[in-house]
Amino acid sequence: MKILRKKLKNLFLLFILTSALSCDFLAPYEIEFLDLSQEKINFGFYENEKEFIISYADSLDVAWEIRSSVDWIVLSPDSGIINSKKSDTIKVKIFRGNLKPGKYFHNLGIDIQGKSNKLNIDIEMEINPILKLLPDSLNFSVTDSMKSFSIINEGNYPLKWSLKTISDWVSVSADSGTIAFDSTKFLSKQSSSNFDNAKNEKSILVKVDRSRLLAGLSSGVILIKSNAGNDSLKFSVSKSINPLLSLSASILDFGESEVIKKIRIDNLGEGILNWSAKINAPWIKISPSSGSFEVSKDEFKKTNSSEIEVSVIRDNLEPGKYNSTVEITSNGGNKNISVSLIIPEMPLISVTPLTIDFGKFNTIQKIIVSNSGTGKLIWSVKSNQPWLTAVPSKDSITSTTKEISLSVLRLGLQPGNYTGIIEINSNGGIINIPVNMSVAEFPKLNITPLALSFTNEIKSSTIEIRNSGEGVVNWQISSNESWIIFTPASGSTTTENDIISVSVNTTGLS
Repeated sequence: MKILRKKLKNLFLLFILTSALSCDFLAPYEIEFLDLSQEKINFGFYENEKEFIISYADSLDVAWEIRSSVDWIVLSPDSGIINSKKSDTIKVKIFRGNLKPGKYFHNLGIDIQGKSNKLNIDIEMEINPILKLLPDSLNFSVTDSMKSFSIINEGNYPLKWSLKTISDWVSVSADSGTIAFDSTKFLSKQSSSNFDNAKNEKSILVKVDRSRLLAGLSSGVILIKSNAGNDSLKFSVSKSINPLLSLSASILDFGESEVIKKIRIDNLGEGILNWSAKINAPWIKISPSSGSFEVSKDEFKKTNSSEIEVSVIRDNLEPGKYNSTVEITSNGGNKNISVSLIIPEMPLISVTPLTIDFGKFNTIQKIIVSNSGTGKLIWSVKSNQPWLTAVPSKDSITSTTKEISLSVLRLGLQPGNYTGIIEINSNGGIINIPVNMSVAEFPKLNITPLALSFTNEIKSSTIEIRNSGEGVVNWQISSNESWIIFTPASGSTTTENDIISVSVNTTGLS
């Protein structure tokens, strides 16, 4: 009985062990419980960053890891642990910088810990220029000589292009080039946006020469070759069966200084064009004022245009803006040319006097500033000497005058002659005014004689006081003896001599 129970126990343990191994406790999850939000990501031309989500339906943790074998794909994060409560969002960035044009595909495998099976996600993107013409055709009316179209690169790689015209009566402004791509189109996440083509387009100017065409409708084609494929632009040109007047410009603005401009008269039709010009202002001149020419298809005898010279006379015009027209009449239609000019205000400074001399004793002088031109005269005054000042130092006038007061300060200056400059700067010129000033010699007392002698018979004499310097000598005379009498006892002298009577009173003297 004991042997039987022991065998049954061993059989039960073997059953438990077999069951445990068949359940694979080392890998307690199934790959079917894992899920990707998408299995393919297409970056197209302009997107650089996208993302996907990896999730797991079981509550147990599962580890994952992803690696890219190409350097143009960067993943963040590239590993993690997820469960039913936590999913991971993986950002996928691509870098096109060092890649050549073409379509790119790559498969990313996501490794699951403990499983040989992988989750797979496909990455796609493209690098190529895209050629676009805008507009895709041109129509020249009977008056059009120039039109333009744009070559646009709507791709993400530089577009190399070249043009070829089949007809000899049409020309283009540029026949080859390279157009960069608009980097602002690259988005970090998928979205829609209106892009500015100004950064990735080239404008082509197309000119037609009607002198080589017959009247009626002509057509042609411009061939475009590029590294994004080839294309063509069709165009048509209408030419009148009769003379048709055309001007190279309809507005002539001479501004503030120009006096001569040229304009071309063309015949865009057939036959002889007879024209004449009429001016509507006395300050406009035209040469020639009329003409006649016929369209010629001869390469060396083209006469389908005439050049005229339009000039303006500015003399005697007051300041202001002037507008007028020149009327061109012809058997091929009439047109007007708008003509304008500006006579600017021209202030002109003048001053009186042109030199200033303060002499030895004057301290204030006046300068009169006036405007002998037109408009507002704005001026400022500057002195080059510290002893010379001007008031006011700046001002403005129109038709009036202004007085400037000049002053000199002799204090502290040694006797002698001094010169300076008053500089008046203005929008109507610069004037320098020389200024002269002298500092006089100091007053100097001179007395003769320097000794007096009296006797009983001679009791009076004289002293002569004079100024041997400059300026005024103020003098007083006195004595420490009461018996000496002076008449007068004080006075002043500049250039004259003062006579002082000196007498003695001997009464009571020993």
